[in-house]
Amino acid sequence: MLEKSEYDDRFIQRLAVVGSPNITPENSDKYWIEHKDNMTWGIQKALYEARYPRDVAILGAGKCNDIRLHEIMQVGSVENIDLYDLHAGDLQKALAYITSKIKSIMPEALDFARINPVIKDVTCVMKRLFSKFDVIRKYFNNNLYPYGVQREKEFLHKIKAAFCEVFQERETEFVRYDTVVSDCILSQILAGIDIQLELLINDVFELIYVNKGGLQELKEVAQKMFIADHMNVLQSMTRPGGSIFIASDRMLLYRGRVHKDYAQDVYQTHKMEGFPTNKSIRDFGGDYIVEQIEVPRFEYLDGDLEKIAQEHLPEYEIVGSKTWEWNRQPHELRKNGDTFSAEEVQGVVLKNLSQK
Repeated sequence: MLEKSEYDDRFIQRLAVVGSPNITPENSDKYWIEHKDNMTWGIQKALYEARYPRDVAILGAGKCNDIRLHEIMQVGSVENIDLYDLHAGDLQKALAYITSKIKSIMPEALDFARINPVIKDVTCVMKRLFSKFDVIRKYFNNNLYPYGVQREKEFLHKIKAAFCEVFQERETEFVRYDTVVSDCILSQILAGIDIQLELLINDVFELIYVNKGGLQELKEVAQKMFIADHMNVLQSMTRPGGSIFIASDRMLLYRGRVHKDYAQDVYQTHKMEGFPTNKSIRDFGGDYIVEQIEVPRFEYLDGDLEKIAQEHLPEYEIVGSKTWEWNRQPHELRKNGDTFSAEEVQGVVLKNLSQK
């Protein structure tokens, strides 16, 4: 029986920005083979590096569509697997599917390790941050600030202060594990913040022209802070001599029918050069067929998890790294005319060199 969630539907919807809601566990077994193979590689490598791991945490577990839980449960030393996610319904589906699958192939594995759902925001700050966003929204709606430089300065000041305050106010004792897995959740955290920040900006400035440079800088500051904090959370949750496997989609790969105006907007937004030429574009009823558009999920330290780990986890050694393509929305499951999108995913395995 799952514990009662402290997160209401409105809060969950504000974070439900990246994912594959139409993928069932059965479909993920069929269409995500390469992605699951690489996730399994990273998890098994991390478990090996931890040396007889007993306790394992998977952050952003969701329905566990990209995790082969039964293979973790078969590692002889593993006793507890804690699945962290905000969405109680997804965790319930994960438990039901894996229990059914294990009973059919290796029922004794259920006696080897316990699977424990943990309904929790792994940042422990999102709910408070979005509340602060709402306060800022009301502040500007209730005060007749003229549009212009002063309004922008006041806005930037309040947002940056909110970012700092939520981390300073956090009073969380993190549970510690032998192996911690960050299951493609970093990009979801960053996308959730980015979208809510964009909505707030539109509300406060009512789509009136503002200093794009200042707002872009604000997004970069937020990105850097939350990436650094995620690394800190992973470190805080890992025991001495333990290990981390962090996987994140770092590049969105659009393929298929994309309107020219949208494609141009993507290129301008991300300051990308080399807009597709006629050799790679076919006119299609007013739309354009674009072979591929690559959009970075995050740009801090080039979106490279190895660089990020070296910068923020100096006590950890990189013992494995891979990059692969995740066919998140397979051709077979997309509707006619939909843009096909995949992800470039990077996975990095880290070993804690500290024994204290």
